[in-house]
Amino acid sequence: METTHHTTAPFTDTKARREECALYEVQTYTLADGWINCWQDGDGKPVLFPTFADAEEGLADYRKDCEEAVARGDMQPSEDELRIRELKE
Repeated sequence: METTHHTTAPFTDTKARREECALYEVQTYTLADGWINCWQDGDGKPVLFPTFADAEEGLADYRKDCEEAVARGDMQPSEDELRIRELKE
């Protein structure tokens, strides 16, 4: 009888496994297209985050920047609907 030896323990934490493979994006609700990722990097590519926590931090930074811009008079208050969405494979 042949024995199979595993060099690593099986992954039992499915949440950690999903987090390891997942990407996240911040989406904005638009009337024309529904929920979409409007955030782009300097090259025009969609901004993606490796973890949910990173996406939360990015969203918090964005909201802080908006609040500061409103306080300076650079923009009007916005009622944007934003959410963080996990991208499925």
